Amino acid sequence: MGPGMRFFFSRIFPLPFVIAGALTLYFGVHGIILANASAKWPTTQGKVLESKVEQHSDSDGTTYHAEILYEFSVEDVIFKGNRVSYGDYGSSSPSHANHVVNNYPKGKKVKIHYMPEKPEECLLEPGLKGQSFFMPLFGLIFFGVGCLMVVFLPRLMKKEEMATTARLERLNNDELSGYADPAAAAVDWSPLKSGGTNFRTHKLIKTGLDRMEFRAAMGAKIFYLIFFLIGLGLFAGFSIAEFQSEKFDLGMLLPIFVGLVFTLVGGGLFYHGTLPIVFDKKNGYFWKGRKSPDKVFSKSVIKHLAELDNIYALQLLSEHCSGNESSSSYYSYELNLVLKTGERINVVDHGNANKLREDATILADFLDKPVWDRT
Repeated sequence: MGPGMRFFFSRIFPLPFVIAGALTLYFGVHGIILANASAKWPTTQGKVLESKVEQHSDSDGTTYHAEILYEFSVEDVIFKGNRVSYGDYGSSSPSHANHVVNNYPKGKKVKIHYMPEKPEECLLEPGLKGQSFFMPLFGLIFFGVGCLMVVFLPRLMKKEEMATTARLERLNNDELSGYADPAAAAVDWSPLKSGGTNFRTHKLIKTGLDRMEFRAAMGAKIFYLIFFLIGLGLFAGFSIAEFQSEKFDLGMLLPIFVGLVFTLVGGGLFYHGTLPIVFDKKNGYFWKGRKSPDKVFSKSVIKHLAELDNIYALQLLSEHCSGNESSSSYYSYELNLVLKTGERINVVDHGNANKLREDATILADFLDKPVWDRT
């Protein structure tokens, strides 16, 4: 796939999902706000003028929708409306539409709820109902899928395990003979961490004379926060609406639960994605986490830990990843520590090779260790 097609599928193709999702989410949330407010709108007497089931057929089948037309007057001005409730929907089954039509037959006297400053905004059944959340939920899904595609589509590729293994097996001793140290040929050169990304997730920062850290890049933080803020907004908004509602609505639980899940996932991603990766000469350790080895009860609780004196070299290698149908591919690049025992520990893994090489060079100078680069 050429650069043009790759750009189209990774950047242009997700845009309709993002735009359609954002618009649907906006109008859906607007409808929820009106639905919640409608419970306190003034009322007046009205009359049903038409009541029938409309059906629309296309290649996907037939959809049935209740069409209720009514009129009412406010300060001697005649208004007409056709909304039964916020979140009205059509269905492939006529049962729901028939139920609505039976409830509001032609000629029936009905109570109309209307917005005081805009009486044409009116309905028969006020308040929040389960169907009020269909539109914003679909909008959130489309918007979320679009955002995920924007971020992940260039890199959400299935790992070509066999292809990568075959390529790495071709790295024989002759190819590695450029290194003066024979240990470079003996160490494992297969990817230590599966997958990876096609953008920079971490950057190296010098935080003191004897300390350097890899910290989360801004792009990664923004991605984590998208999940968190969407979830928090959804959870808080619907929870407040449920709290203010005069009666419990079971339909509220779904968006509240979805919002809670997004919030927890986003919070978890942000927490783990922003863990510092530390090289501290004063303590004499490398570790991943917010607590240094001298601040924990037992060093065994730190999953990624090594004494700086046990680091033998820094290893840079690449991993080729592609999609299910080879529609797109990318390389992810690993920076690993090679210990004197031959064991390897992954430091970072992302898609910006130039930045990773720069960081590896700076870190190697800081640690006074060689860099074995096979990228």
